[in-house]
Amino acid sequence: MQRRRLLRALAAAPLAALPQVSRTANAGSVVVIGGGLAGLCAAYELNRAGHRVSVLEAGDEVGGRARTLRGAFADGLHAEVGPLYVPDAHTLVLHYARAFNLALAAAPDDARVPVRLLRGRRLRMSASSEPDWPYALRDDERALGFDGLYARYQAPLLARIGDPVDANWSAATHAALDALSLPEALIEAGASKAAAELLTAGWGGLWGEGIAGVSALCVLRDGLLQSASNAHYRFVDGVDRLPQAFARELGERVRTRCRVIAIEASESRVRVAYLRDGQRETVDADRAVCALPFWLLRAIETPAQWSAGKRAAIASQRSFSALRTTFQMRSRYWLAHGENGQAQTDLGSISAVYDVGAFQTAKRGLLQTYSGGAQARRLAALPEAQRHDEILHALDRVFPGALAQCESAVSWSWDAQPQARGASAWFAPGEMARHAAHLASAEGRVHFAGDHTSPWIRWMQGALHSGLRAAREVHEAAA
Repeated sequence: MQRRRLLRALAAAPLAALPQVSRTANAGSVVVIGGGLAGLCAAYELNRAGHRVSVLEAGDEVGGRARTLRGAFADGLHAEVGPLYVPDAHTLVLHYARAFNLALAAAPDDARVPVRLLRGRRLRMSASSEPDWPYALRDDERALGFDGLYARYQAPLLARIGDPVDANWSAATHAALDALSLPEALIEAGASKAAAELLTAGWGGLWGEGIAGVSALCVLRDGLLQSASNAHYRFVDGVDRLPQAFARELGERVRTRCRVIAIEASESRVRVAYLRDGQRETVDADRAVCALPFWLLRAIETPAQWSAGKRAAIASQRSFSALRTTFQMRSRYWLAHGENGQAQTDLGSISAVYDVGAFQTAKRGLLQTYSGGAQARRLAALPEAQRHDEILHALDRVFPGALAQCESAVSWSWDAQPQARGASAWFAPGEMARHAAHLASAEGRVHFAGDHTSPWIRWMQGALHSGLRAAREVHEAAA
């Protein structure tokens, strides 16, 4: 596609993995707060380098949002409720998958097409023909088609961003773009309101409280970083195998059911207090890595000497509400219609649909809907049967036959998970320029990791990148 070629050309350089942390003779002690991918990666690399590490995880199991739902479906089927796929430009995910001998499968390159349901019209997204878009585009815009609109209005915005992975990249430099939403930025670039709606169609429930309330810089940075990818993979046995592999390597260094309640720091040491089985315990270390989202960190007592910038970043970080509902179908019936089970919609109840059973061998299939923001919270609050009925009827509009094919359904609300309380970070207009510089910066002997501190928010690449960065910071400080 022309649009994909344009995006790849704008990606400034290949996204290479950071070098591994080298072995040291100056070993120190490090406590890692949070057993998601960021914390596990930091602990794994520090342990390999010879440091004494311990990981405190509040839940019963590690992995954070790298979660696979097992045992809920027939025929051994499983469903991801966190990260679903791995772009091939996400070199750190691929590196650790290879290191732990975890099988990945590439998306099939076939002629089956995704679907969009926009303004009540069901559109099959064939590469060979332009849909009749249900928007009041200007004549010149309709003649351009979607790719042409992208090239005229959105590609120049991407070009303005530069390389977000560069160490010298600053969100503050792009404050003007950060101050706008993406629809506003597109209209400022000359797009009609209809063209801006088309270019952001189906994104309403995928970011924040709707695309109109999210920083254009936040959304465009994500799009630019994903543009470097040519292919996508999935973990054959489930994405949870990755954090489990880290945990196996770390062994007893990982402690579960340890809810951190306070971080204390002096010029020479760090003390972390936590509750385990209702009892208060502490661990002392030379340094700490905090790998919690800031909305969880707000519930923890932290050192008074932390900078005003860090405190403002912690206080302001937003969490995204996401509801994933997986429907077990008697068959993958959509394939017979030449469709791949992927969809975007502007329906109120669901924003996207994924074939989450695509790489599994069972005859049955799994279609998973994605609801975000206020709609996710509204649906999650409904009685289960009512929630599933409403979503299934919406799904039947996207992939007709769902009502007849459905055998069971399971919902997963990230807001309802006590160790997560949200699915991912996001920024409202103006917030990246104010706070981005303070997300990853260390505060004395406390270092920070998590996808929210990286360029790749919402991605496993970001979690691993941040964990490796934090490990290198600790390692270099000990040298």
